[in-house]
Amino acid sequence: MVRYLFYTIGDLTYQSPLVEYNSADYLHVFITLDELEKVLKLTKIGKTPGQGNINSELYKYAPEEFKQEVTTIFKQYIQRKSHSK
Repeated sequence: MVRYLFYTIGDLTYQSPLVEYNSADYLHVFITLDELEKVLKLTKIGKTPGQGNINSELYKYAPEEFKQEVTTIFKQYIQRKSHSK
């Protein structure tokens, strides 16, 4: 049976097939700036903001330094989650 890793960024949900499912194996996986850029290119503008009340345009047209900071925050969050278990 094939299992999938689902993750959501903004309004988009993605899935990646897992060969062997073990959540501990994926706690070290980080989002890269390149991945963030690819996802932001796919986001639609003019959509209603999410729970944080932030429009996707803020992220889509933000300077690269801001996007790099976002990926750093994601990495720190993943690291904290992996150490708290």
